[in-house]
Amino acid sequence: MKNNLLYWKIFVTLLLLLVLLGIGYIFISTYTIQRYGLEVNQHMHRGVAAHLVRETQPIKNGAVDTAATHDIMHSMMVINRAVEVYLIDTLGTIIDYVVPFNEVKLKKISLEPIKTFLADSSISYILGDDPKNLNKQKCVFRCTHSGR
Repeated sequence: MKNNLLYWKIFVTLLLLLVLLGIGYIFISTYTIQRYGLEVNQHMHRGVAAHLVRETQPIKNGAVDTAATHDIMHSMMVINRAVEVYLIDTLGTIIDYVVPFNEVKLKKISLEPIKTFLADSSISYILGDDPKNLNKQKCVFRCTHSGR
């Protein structure tokens, strides 16, 4: 009888250990997969902003050409609804944007992530401010300097 009880204690201990390892594995895998997805997304679409600026010329004669930017921004969103396009000035103030449902809450974003993104292409991914959420950084963004 005592031997039987010892086996049950060992069995329950090993079962609990296995369950805890399984839960840990699930959390680590989920975290890693999410981060990998963010990295791939940012890397894959790295040149989108530069292409957008080349094609639209968002600033003409020192002023924002909203007709041109909204047209190309709308076309990009038709292809990929997850795309949100913001035109910002050198201080981080949002000048113009096209996003689904017009839920932009921030008037200004931090430029540090953008400067880092433009300066170093070897970084896996960079988190930037989410203009649609006051307290959250949104992961992937693509940016370029308009040169104007």
